[in-house]
Order: sequence, then structure tokens, then C-alpha cells
Amino acid sequence: MKILIVHNKYQLRSGEEKVLENESRLLKEHGHKVDFVIFDNRSINSKFSKIRTGFFSFYNPASAKLIRKKIAILKPDVIHVHNFFPILSPSVFFRKTRGNIPVIMTIHNYRLICANAVLFRKNQICTKCVRKRFPIHGIVFRCYRNSFLQTLNLVLLTAGHNFIGTWRKKIDRFIALTEFQRNTILNSSLNLKDHQIIVKPNFSYDKGLGNISKDDYFIYLGRLELDKGIDTLLSAFEGTEYKLKIFGGGSMAKVVTDICNENNNMDFFGFKDSEHVLEQLKFAKGLIFPSNNFEGFPMAISEAFSCGTPVITSDIGSQAEIITDGFNGLHFRINDPEDLREKIEILSNTTDNLFNINARKTYEKLYNDKRNYESLVNIYRELLVSDSDLN
Repeated sequence: MKILIVHNKYQLRSGEEKVLENESRLLKEHGHKVDFVIFDNRSINSKFSKIRTGFFSFYNPASAKLIRKKIAILKPDVIHVHNFFPILSPSVFFRKTRGNIPVIMTIHNYRLICANAVLFRKNQICTKCVRKRFPIHGIVFRCYRNSFLQTLNLVLLTAGHNFIGTWRKKIDRFIALTEFQRNTILNSSLNLKDHQIIVKPNFSYDKGLGNISKDDYFIYLGRLELDKGIDTLLSAFEGTEYKLKIFGGGSMAKVVTDICNENNNMDFFGFKDSEHVLEQLKFAKGLIFPSNNFEGFPMAISEAFSCGTPVITSDIGSQAEIITDGFNGLHFRINDPEDLREKIEILSNTTDNLFNINARKTYEKLYNDKRNYESLVNIYRELLVSDSDLN
């Protein structure tokens, strides 16, 4: 099978790129031919390029032309899109660009129904726009980069294509990462049919089982932002003897640095190479995932499970679906540092290693490369069979 993978990179490396790399590697390992059309937001580096990108975000003929050329060379069986915003634009979904080749799109975030893509505003969940055909609240609150004009442009793109039926009629299948995400999209203004969205979680290659008996510390891995629950995380560990190692970067890096300097039980390491972080993850008592927003499918969780490391997470959205409370981790009440501290105490004092064993079992059953390959290829094959039946 020949697969053309299409993606628009963000200016900073994201989890979506890790997913793309994992899936393309997986397909190649099983003998499929994989090619790419990659756009990069780092090319938007001048006032003119910003204006041009915004102007062509609804439909970019240059992107369409590039994809047509690649299709002519590769003659793919399917096209798999991971992100189209903003340079690529929805041009890839139209017949004059892709011909009769079926198109799949992975839903990594909530961009089609939310201007800031994460259903989060002013440090709390916001679903005002989910069921709105024209999400005016996003514009009023300047939800995209705190800019009225940029948010207006984005809303005109998503709502405009919703109005003309691009999402419903021109994308053959959507891949949701969890049942929670699937249900959220199905109950939105997109009005998709039930069969159009299939659940296929992200996966991690096996990182290798760490010690079943873990060391006496917890780990946070990710962006240092309010929507990730960093304030709740820090408050939960302040004034305790529980040790926390923090890896990552973001706008709250200075806050994290200052608090860690004042508390001997917390250490901030910034960005480290993946091998170093992986070794820390393997021996951690648990991964803390305190996010305040509705996540897609955090790669850090599947990587932790592959290491046999349980996860403590906020009790909302996809993350609460992935982590089974009391089995492979624990849930705490969102924005509640005292409840998080209680869950840290429970996991820290657990000595029977069942959480660790169950975390690894979850990985082996649901989030390994073999299971994911079967799911992904079945989606492709089902589309090809449906397409041949129509012809």
C-alpha cells in the first residue's frame, strides 16, 4: 500500500510530529511505501508571509499544486492528513487536488470547533463554541493568540468550511484518539455521521520495562503552562517530603524555577534529551499529568505505561479515559492540589507494585505498535474497499 502523509508543522515541535513519525515508521516496517508533504510554520517569519498565509488560509492554491504533483509521482492509495493549519489550508480535501483518493484526518485537537483548539479559556474549560455553526464567542474573546483579526480569520475558515460541507463531505474518515474525543466531535456543530469517526489511540514503541519496584520520586513531563495544571502541580508538592522532577519548558518556566529553588523536594531540569528523560520515567514512582484541559492522547502517558510507570491525572476528558482509576493510576479532582496531594500519598505508600504491573499490562494490551498497526491499516483497507464498491 502507498500512503501519502500530509502535515503542517507548528513553530515548536509538538506531540503530533511524534505521532506522525511513529506511524510512518510503523508503516514502513511493514513494507508499505510512505511519502510526505510537509509544510512548516517556521516559514511564516515576516509581516508579508503572515499576511499571505492568512489570506490563503481558506484555500491555498500553491499548497494544492504541490500536493497534486506529489500525488502524480507517488500515486498513493490513501492520503493521511495530520494538520492542515494554516499554510496547507483545507485545499488537500478537495477533489481537484486529490482526485478520487480517499482522505483520512487524525483529530489531534479541537481546532475545527474551538479557535484555541483546546476548549480552554481563562484557566477553565470552555465549550461555548462547540455547537455553534458560527462560533462568535471565539472572536469576542480573541481565543486565537489573543488577536481579534487572527481569530476572525480562523473562525471564518472553520465555520466557512463547515457551512459549505468540507468536513462532512470531503473527508472520508476522521481518526479520534479516544471515545471522549469522538463523542465531543459527534455532538458538535460539525454534524458528522457516526461512521465517519473511528477511534484509534496513539501508541509508543516499547521503551522497555523499568524496575517494578520504583524509586521514591515523581515526574512531570511537558509544557509549563497554566492549561497544563502547573500551578496545581506545584501547590500539591510544596511543603511536602514527596520528591518531584520537572522536565519541559514554557511561559511558566521562571515561576517553576523560583518555586523549585525554595523547595528542596522539587527539581527543575528544563529540556533534556529523550533518552535522559526516559531513564527518569522508568524509575519514577509515577508520572503526574495535571492538565486542566481536554487533551487528545498525550504521548507521555503511553510511554509511561510502556515503562510500567503508573499515572496520576486530572479527572476530566481523554486523560481520565486512558487512566483507569485505581488500576494503572489514579484520578484527582481538577484544580484541586489537596486531592492531588492525597493521590500522591496513596501511590507513594503503595508497596504491592500492582499499579506498575497494570500500567505495563495496559500498554501491552492497547498502546503497543502491533495493536496500532492493525487498527491503522484496517482503517485504510476499509476505505479502499468502500471506494472500490462505489466504483
